[in-house]
Amino acid sequence: MGLGCDDSLEAIAIIGVGARLPGARDAREYWRNLRAGTESITQLSEQELLAEGATPAEVADEYYVRAAGLVPHVRDFDADFFGMTAREARFSDPQLKLTLEVSHAALEDAGLDPTTMTRDVGVFGATGLTRYTDLYINGRLQQHDATNVVFNNPDYITTYTSYNLDLHGPALTVLTACSSSLVAVHLACQSLVMGECDMALAGAANVELPYGHGYRWGPGSVRSRTALPPFDAAANGTIFTNGAGMVGPQTVVGRGGRRRPHPRGDPRDALNDDGRDKMSFSAPSVTGQSAAIVQAMSVAGLTPADISYVEAHGTATAVGDPIEVTALKPGVPVAVGQ
Repeated sequence: MGLGCDDSLEAIAIIGVGARLPGARDAREYWRNLRAGTESITQLSEQELLAEGATPAEVADEYYVRAAGLVPHVRDFDADFFGMTAREARFSDPQLKLTLEVSHAALEDAGLDPTTMTRDVGVFGATGLTRYTDLYINGRLQQHDATNVVFNNPDYITTYTSYNLDLHGPALTVLTACSSSLVAVHLACQSLVMGECDMALAGAANVELPYGHGYRWGPGSVRSRTALPPFDAAANGTIFTNGAGMVGPQTVVGRGGRRRPHPRGDPRDALNDDGRDKMSFSAPSVTGQSAAIVQAMSVAGLTPADISYVEAHGTATAVGDPIEVTALKPGVPVAVGQ
């Protein structure tokens, strides 16, 4: 997927960003960590793991990896600020609460006040697996309790955000696995150009549960045995971690407001699927990814020399990352019409 720009359509710019990421309370701290080479994966001690509920047998297992990406203040939530009761907040999936926080932060970063703005704002978002009910609150709520249904169901992640922040644009939950947040951006841009909203929020939240635990590695697992970061020469797998982010795209031609120095964007970005043109369902495809890249550059009117930053999946697996890097290389055949 990629963003482009065409002179015949209004340009789209990111005017606000909200984020809570491992080792970073916001996007600015995240970029500072990147520039400084700060490692944000936490190596957990035995005492920390046991305090979070890991069993002594788990921690002592030679294949147990004591590492996690922890979000600062993930347990701190101002229920009063968001108009929630203490009970609602207590029984809410942490992913819902993070979504509310980063959505409000993105609006604030854009210089907007949800209580006074008049424009229609759409919300397009996603979450990881919802396990909060099973792991933490079963037995404390009746099976059909409304709180359990609304605050622990990914279907409501965007509609509740719109309700809570009083936003009146479309609200869509997007579930396409690893691509969910970028597909949410795609749909947000489409909604902007169709005039369904004046601004949008697009992104995702993920909280791995049980929180603060490591994980058990097994031969052939996609997970990392050593918890090394992606693109490290010795990296050998993925660390599923925690965090949330929302960006605020808005059409900017003929509108006031400040621009942020982000890549210009257009709703005609490239989004495709590989079909069966890959070695397995979970593997990427060189030709499919190359086709998306070429299409994105085409609608943007850009050449490879214009690109200074590429976001990668970064799984640190022996199959996935090399395929994605190969798709960026010149000379990869791309079928016409893909």
